[in-house]
Amino acid sequence: MTKAFIRTLIVGSLACQTNGQEAKQSPAKPPQSIYDISHGSGWPHIGAPPPKGSAKARTDRWDREDATFTGALDALKRSWSGELPTNAADLRLQVGQFEDVVRAVTASGGFGNLVLADTARRLDLVLLSHYAVMHPSEHAIVADILNDHRVRLLDCSATGDMIMEELNLAPPSGRWRLSEQRNDLQFILHSNGSDFNREVDRTLLFPPGPGTIMAGRDVNFLMYRLAVDEETELSVLACFMEFLKRGGELDDTGDRSFVHVFNIYKEKFPFAPTGITGVPWSRVSALIGRARKWDGKPIPFSFVVGTDQNPLLPRKPQPLASGQVTATEVLATALTMASMSGAGPSLLPD
Repeated sequence: MTKAFIRTLIVGSLACQTNGQEAKQSPAKPPQSIYDISHGSGWPHIGAPPPKGSAKARTDRWDREDATFTGALDALKRSWSGELPTNAADLRLQVGQFEDVVRAVTASGGFGNLVLADTARRLDLVLLSHYAVMHPSEHAIVADILNDHRVRLLDCSATGDMIMEELNLAPPSGRWRLSEQRNDLQFILHSNGSDFNREVDRTLLFPPGPGTIMAGRDVNFLMYRLAVDEETELSVLACFMEFLKRGGELDDTGDRSFVHVFNIYKEKFPFAPTGITGVPWSRVSALIGRARKWDGKPIPFSFVVGTDQNPLLPRKPQPLASGQVTATEVLATALTMASMSGAGPSLLPD
């Protein structure tokens, strides 16, 4: 177990203030560790930035929520050493810590909490994906963790409440069926001026990170990310677990070869929200290649969850300097980093 991860297990307590309403107020101090998020005295509702001109009471409340969100995001960053677990005990511990965060923040609800849930879920999906590839004989352990009563992000009440809170949008059929069909997700995106393909396009260079999603109140991209999280878990990883369970081997020859066994089971794991009727060969093949490429190397936090600043652009305008790269070089660098950022449906960076 890494020292960096052990530091995240420090026990802390949060002072929680109430104003007589059901919604919990932001804690007196931002969380110092992910343990504080899931084991404090009650995690607060964290919404989205209020529009300009909002009442002072609303902006004051937002200041508290924003400080709590920033503290929680910083705690998640500190918890992520980038070092991937090498044994089942460490895998269960690290994934369990991130899933505790998912449960705590989705229970309290709000746009900001769903951004935190997406962040924590993406981190533990990378751990599970990598472990499944590098330790294929232990596929049953990964499958057991995936089946351990995890929160379904598209279907949890926090997501439906957020859609109403931020978009004032009710499900057209009486209840949301976000994990069952593509129409509901498209309905939400269309109602907010976007569509699924447009959100996919936004991942091609520098996918927005959690801080950027929060600051921009980017409901569309958050919904897209929640769908991709679920696709990775319920379709791609589930299919890969079935492949290993059936005796599939990560080579290219014989009756147990990757292609032969995979083609038998891929259509058993469709995911309607993203339009998958059968898991594409490219998704699982890429997952394997990426895990092998990163084996033994720390994966940066921003490559998993997105970047909150375009790394090719300076924070302030700067004069031309000697040795400045050409536009072609900038584009080449951008494309290289895009392949490392978890862009598109896959979560494990190139």
